[in-house]
Amino acid sequence: MWTTVRGESGGYNDEVKAVDEQILQLIMQRRELTAGRHFFPKQEIIEEWAEHYGMDAEQITHSFGGIVAALPRIRIREDNGPLQGVLPIMKIAVESDVEYAITHAMQYSEFSIVSVQFTYLKASEKEVSLSPALSLVVEGGTGYEVQHYGGHSGGPKAQLQFAVSPPLPSDLQDICFSLVPGGLTFMQRYTEIKLNQQVDFE
Repeated sequence: MWTTVRGESGGYNDEVKAVDEQILQLIMQRRELTAGRHFFPKQEIIEEWAEHYGMDAEQITHSFGGIVAALPRIRIREDNGPLQGVLPIMKIAVESDVEYAITHAMQYSEFSIVSVQFTYLKASEKEVSLSPALSLVVEGGTGYEVQHYGGHSGGPKAQLQFAVSPPLPSDLQDICFSLVPGGLTFMQRYTEIKLNQQVDFE
């Protein structure tokens, strides 16, 4: 389902339209250069651009996340077909007190569903809610297409799932995995309503 973004259309003119057309041309040029792969600038580059252009680094990250997320996606059927196996992966990295674990892949005939677990390691910090806005990159002998498939979060733990096509091979020796910033709607945000008033029942 696509979300329609509404803005002020009354002031839209030929000058703004010309800039928008240049943006679209550059997006198509970038797509051609990356051959559909989810290339994303490193954080130090984003921070350099933020300082140079006087923009917020998170805003730049979200902008590129939207560009990456707009790439053509894998067509996933509601019925994935029979599960053909479970592929253990267990790639683990720790950064900034967060454990990132690519645990396994559910193997289907046309793609794999890769699970990534996130765990905040500071047990003393109770009021923590992880909200990963990341995309999975898979590199190997063949070109892999990756699409966000699902996920959930709650407190110091979170999980994301990604569909990878073609399916991952049983031998992962030549396969490299990375998590990069990107995507605007990986985890749905909810409005927090704090219930902290006394309630009496009669």
